[in-house]
Amino acid sequence: MIAISPRRRRTGRVTPGDVGKALYLELMKRCLTNWIHAEAGEDGFDPEVRVDGRDWPPPRGAHTMIGLKRLDNLHECIEDVLRRKVPGDLIETGVWRGGATIFMRAVLKAYGVRHRRVWVVDSFAGLPPPQQPVSS
Repeated sequence: MIAISPRRRRTGRVTPGDVGKALYLELMKRCLTNWIHAEAGEDGFDPEVRVDGRDWPPPRGAHTMIGLKRLDNLHECIEDVLRRKVPGDLIETGVWRGGATIFMRAVLKAYGVRHRRVWVVDSFAGLPPPQQPVSS
């Protein structure tokens, strides 16, 4: 299914440009999750698990581990920020392979946004050990 914004669908104002953006961004999601090359059972690929981002894609696979549902949510959040004209840049903290960052840039590109930056931040060492014991 093509992800055209619910607002556009309700008003019936869907243009060829809207369809083009939706197709491009859907393709980006499928590429970043390696959905376009994966086959069920191959390299442990399970579509039900990948859609939720509950697996750890193999080294030659996906650029993100957040799954299609979270990419859809990220897509909706960015569109909301653009629609409401919320000022500022975008950031991903803890990037793994940078797939969500790549997707943020793709959304901005699809909408012709040039005045926002996408920042990428990672420790490259994982999470630090807890400083205090965690109570149960």
